[in-house]
Amino acid sequence: LDADGSGELDFVEFCATFYLYCTFTWAGLVKYAFDITDVDRSGFLDMEEVESLCRSVYGFTGKRKGEAFRRKENNLLDLEGTLRQF
Repeated sequence: LDADGSGELDFVEFCATFYLYCTFTWAGLVKYAFDITDVDRSGFLDMEEVESLCRSVYGFTGKRKGEAFRRKENNLLDLEGTLRQF
């Protein structure tokens, strides 16, 4: 996204990101969303990371997130679980 590390997207970075986004398959789009949501790069999404994603996309934490986490004993969701949920 922010190729030059400036903390902002310039027009070229925005266009490149938009093009990349538009060319993803569904699984690729879910992986992309998973990767940018997995802030700590643990390979799992914790409750805080998923809530942040839901707030960014929907403006609230959402119901499906809670259902996904109730199925996991450790309150972590991996990429495969994320693909199954969405």
